Amino acid sequence: MKHERKEEHIRNIAFCIRDGASGYVTDNFRIEDLPTPQRTGTMTQQDTYSKHKARQIFEAFLEQNPETND
Repeated sequence: MKHERKEEHIRNIAFCIRDGASGYVTDNFRIEDLPTPQRTGTMTQQDTYSKHKARQIFEAFLEQNPETND
């Protein structure tokens, strides 16, 4: 997977976390059980939390599914 596409997925997952979605679905894969959004702190802290969690989740997903090609 290209770096740009990977970063796009991470941004989309972070948006889903901030929005309170329970999962992230594309045509090629699905990630369920996203964490609940952080509702305390400043907007910057909430954004940082969602971006950090999204990166952790997607990196772990790619480790478990190295054949993912999107």
